[in-house]
Amino acid sequence: MTIRVIDIETTGSDPAKDRICEIASIDLAKVSDKYISTNGRSTLVNPGIPMLAEASAVHHIVDGDLRDAPCIQAVIFPFTEHYDSKLVMVAHNASFERSFLTPLFDECECQPKWVCTYRVALRVWPDLPSHSNQFLRYHLGFVNPLGMARDQIVAHRALGDCYVTGAIFLALVQRASFADMLAWSDEPPLKSVITFGKHKGIRYDAAPRDYLEWIVNKSDMDADTKYCARHWLNQKVAA
Repeated sequence: MTIRVIDIETTGSDPAKDRICEIASIDLAKVSDKYISTNGRSTLVNPGIPMLAEASAVHHIVDGDLRDAPCIQAVIFPFTEHYDSKLVMVAHNASFERSFLTPLFDECECQPKWVCTYRVALRVWPDLPSHSNQFLRYHLGFVNPLGMARDQIVAHRALGDCYVTGAIFLALVQRASFADMLAWSDEPPLKSVITFGKHKGIRYDAAPRDYLEWIVNKSDMDADTKYCARHWLNQKVAA
């Protein structure tokens, strides 16, 4: 099995109109009883459209950095090489990477399985105040993730985020089965704490049953919120 941690930076959050401006990956290889990172790859990508200031404020990539960079079609193949039925892509909040990369992977006839470290972390550590990449990095003590020097890890740049995500993945795989990680990654994110309304800050499993029923059956909440309420309501019914 090839475990490939992948990360992208983009011109914005809408895959219908925004484009990739940086892509990176590392592979996690098991040597004896220890995983090491190999095949680190990182490249800037010319998106063919102007960079929004809002995006630059996150990753600090500007139009001038990308002027001579290749287009994504020219660089995508190395990120899909060694593809077989056992290739697993790992990303934090993988739905974002998948929304931009799936069309490109389809062109390469690459259809990997995905593990989302964000969604798995919600299951494994439900009571943490945050499940962001950088919060988990420092909460778990990964100041130098996968042995990389601290000054080599730049937050919100593709390669630096790969090393952080890789370290988080290795912590998660010690606490959950690989089958569960794959299954949870294909389900909506399961939050444990209500983040809105009159019960904000209360755990879903401590909220009144009729409130959860209202969310599921009568509210105009988004599908992910209804999924959380339905999950915890079913737990109450089964108890």
